[in-house]
Amino acid sequence: MLIAHASSWAAALVLFATAWILLNKGKARPAKAVQMVLRLFYLLTFATGVYILFRIDPTPLYYVKAVVGIIVISLMEMVLVKKEKNQPAGTVSALFAVFLAVVLYLGYKLPLSM
Repeated sequence: MLIAHASSWAAALVLFATAWILLNKGKARPAKAVQMVLRLFYLLTFATGVYILFRIDPTPLYYVKAVVGIIVISLMEMVLVKKEKNQPAGTVSALFAVFLAVVLYLGYKLPLSM
């Protein structure tokens, strides 16, 4: 399940970058399709994360990682929605970068014994 979780995160980040690039180029219709697939990967990432969280003996830091992961997913969606509506997304993008760094650090730092 760890590979599924990491793969869904990787796919979500690639789809996020693709949708962001398409929105920058003014191609709203293809970006919308990519965004819909991205939302499916949000659900897969969330589901595999919850499964892993309940299969291990978590410490409080694991719960922090789970909350930060949910924040990252929310910020990904907020960045794309702001970009789609041509609103400034600088602050949300900066928050996304910071929280993404935190969740990746915690993901590689915390040991998993399933």
